[in-house]
Amino acid sequence: MKRLKYLFDNLVTRGTGALMAVLVIATLTFVLIMGSIAALIYDGYSYLVTLWYTLNHIIDPGYLFGNEGAEPTAFLVIMTLATFWGILVYSLIISFVSSAFFDKLDALRSGRSQIVEDGHTVILNYNEMVPIIVQELMEANANKKGEVVVILAEEDPTDILRDVYAVSAKSKHTKLIVRRGSATRKEDLAMVSIGSASSVIIASDNDIVTIKTVLALKQSAFYAKGHKGHAVCMIKEYNNVQVVNEISEKKIEVVYLAQLKSKVFARSCLHPGLSSIYKNIFSFVGEEIYFDHRDEFIGKSFDELVHTLEGGSVIGIFRKGKSILNPDNKMQYQEGDQAILIASDDDGYALSAEPQDNYSEFFKSDKYVKSGRRILTIGYNRNTAYVLRDMELYVGDNSTLTMIVPNEDNKAKLLQKYPESKFASFEVTIGATYQYNVLGELDLTQYDTIAIFANKDVTEESADAETLLTLLHIDTLRKKQKTDPSIVLEIEETVNAEALEYIRVDDFLISNLLVSKIMTQIAKNRYLNSVIHELVYEEGNEFYLKRANAYIPTNKELPFYAMIQAGQLRDHLVVGYKRFGEDVVLNPSKFERLSLKDKDRLIVVAKQ
Repeated sequence: MKRLKYLFDNLVTRGTGALMAVLVIATLTFVLIMGSIAALIYDGYSYLVTLWYTLNHIIDPGYLFGNEGAEPTAFLVIMTLATFWGILVYSLIISFVSSAFFDKLDALRSGRSQIVEDGHTVILNYNEMVPIIVQELMEANANKKGEVVVILAEEDPTDILRDVYAVSAKSKHTKLIVRRGSATRKEDLAMVSIGSASSVIIASDNDIVTIKTVLALKQSAFYAKGHKGHAVCMIKEYNNVQVVNEISEKKIEVVYLAQLKSKVFARSCLHPGLSSIYKNIFSFVGEEIYFDHRDEFIGKSFDELVHTLEGGSVIGIFRKGKSILNPDNKMQYQEGDQAILIASDDDGYALSAEPQDNYSEFFKSDKYVKSGRRILTIGYNRNTAYVLRDMELYVGDNSTLTMIVPNEDNKAKLLQKYPESKFASFEVTIGATYQYNVLGELDLTQYDTIAIFANKDVTEESADAETLLTLLHIDTLRKKQKTDPSIVLEIEETVNAEALEYIRVDDFLISNLLVSKIMTQIAKNRYLNSVIHELVYEEGNEFYLKRANAYIPTNKELPFYAMIQAGQLRDHLVVGYKRFGEDVVLNPSKFERLSLKDKDRLIVVAKQ
């Protein structure tokens, strides 16, 4: 009996197909046995007709009422049993089909079915960046149809979809598919058709998980010969950047998080509004970076493209797989080149033949001197020392730095990573960075820049709470002491940025938001990584907010192309402006007339 039960259990686990096959065999056996008995009882029908008669009673329960009554009672009993067997069979079939249907629904809900797509984007793993990445991809695909984004993660697909659609509405142009599985299993990668994906985004903030995912990708069809897709990942530790570069065989673009955060935050502290520029151009909404080739560009010098392209700001040329930012003005655009430019849309710009006057008589050619800065930093995390080193590159020799860190341990770690300062004056004090009795001792009139770091000895939510509390106290002191230093801070979670609408702050950095945008941009165009490296990481051409009065006379109305001309005298590409206390304006019309004041800035791409 136990053996039979064991065999039955095994049969059930084989699925609906096996159960249906057993049911058919059992029904045919029933027909054969009961039909044979009926043929022996009543010889009014031939043997084959009796078998057929029995089968009809099983198939059609109503057939029983068609008996003429001349058959023996035993024959009618057998036909009645056949009818009951038919009812049982139909009940079981309905049960099996229903069970199979709901099993399929459960499989779809659990995200374990095979995907058959081509040219899609795959996001591997899941964290708080993924909803932002999906939102950016939907924006990027707004003018396309039939785009597909697939998420492969171990989390529940229902929870993932809820999080994603809390950030962005469903898109008519982008189909979102979620599958449940491990990004480090070859079978699960095959489930999302990794071999036909155009790009892969590895969304993990753990270097070990990222490296394991890269190794799994190498064993998948993504690395098959002839596959042209590429991947992008984020790495926190510098040593692991080289590891990924070596094992990825140039198929994976790496975003180095620590360097990105320190460089952007350092520059934003000294040039408030700079992070807004990064968030803008690395997003698919508003002004962004395009690579474009047009036959009308061929033969024109870089200088001509810069001055005559209306609706776009040319910042470089892409030639033979290499990005050349702010090249020599005489460099000619050749067949096969692509212009690297900032524009709001890929069809919203064109060369203009409208004449431009020469305003060189108004330009200033004095050497741009780095100004001395009086900087106060509040808080500490592992990137603080790197931010200070980056700041040193952009400030004058007479600059001062005062720091408040939460505890003695933070001070020791800081001095270990930052043993020698190039600031003229450098002081570190200890105190609760979010308490008014500590901050109230400060004389804010002594500082022109205040940078608030997110403390990392607590959770991200608590770190943001401390940062916002610090900002509230600083804002109160600023009003009380009637001073107006620029205030820049670091936020860990995107949701907490909403609170900044009610407090005056000059700039803020949400590293996860910026990284998500950059990774999405690179997923769409891997060659953007070289541009981003120069604009953000390397000491090459970078974005700056320079004092407008160093280029042009202030309080005088001029067309924007005159400011471009002024920048060209210094080999600076002027791509926008920022009025004091207002948002940045990128890529204005070259014929827009405006008057800038002494506190206003020009946005330029230039070497330091």
